[in-house]
Amino acid sequence: MRGRGLMIASHLTEQLSIASKRAGGSRVSAMLPVERAESEDPSTAIGYRGLLPEEHEADDGFFPREPFLRALTVELAHLVDIEHGPVASERLITGVGGSVGGHMEDAYRADRSLEGRLRPEQIADLYVGLKSAIGGDFYVVSIDDERIVLGNRKCPFGDAVKHAPSLCRMTSSVFGAIAARNSDSEVAVHLEERIAVGDPECRVVVWLGNPPPELEPFVHRYRAELAND
Repeated sequence: MRGRGLMIASHLTEQLSIASKRAGGSRVSAMLPVERAESEDPSTAIGYRGLLPEEHEADDGFFPREPFLRALTVELAHLVDIEHGPVASERLITGVGGSVGGHMEDAYRADRSLEGRLRPEQIADLYVGLKSAIGGDFYVVSIDDERIVLGNRKCPFGDAVKHAPSLCRMTSSVFGAIAARNSDSEVAVHLEERIAVGDPECRVVVWLGNPPPELEPFVHRYRAELAND
């Protein structure tokens, strides 16, 4: 670093040091005049002990990756529910789901060399495939130009989802984001039945346009420019 670059760096930093590296080049260290906010004391949360992972999932006294990651996801959602309420938890999950759904769609398209908008049949195939890949058991009930209806016999999070029903918003946002990117208008997702709240199966209806007015209070809306609601 030399010349104009060194001058600019010197003016922006409180302390600047440059040392030569034995293998060539230089090591630059700078201290910026930025104050970092003090971290909030997390001691109130340290005492929290969730229900996961379950002891029987351990292998030789240690938890493998899948039970660990499932526990991390479920317990994080549950803790946000407790600390900030279900609205905050669902908002967080919606943002993640919209992004993840985009990557899932990209992979599906690349594998099948697909361009342009997906047809409802292709969207449904993507839904079933992506859920199957992570341990769900979704199946198509019906497809037409207005809606895609799916059932599900097994939640990817297992029975643990009953501790954090807000995780159902992951399904809603993934499905909604994908449908919105392949539609001219807003789409809506209705989680009619959910294993997480005691139903024997899940039933999800993805409206590819406006749902009936009577369903408005119960649907999550998504639009293409944000793939979020």
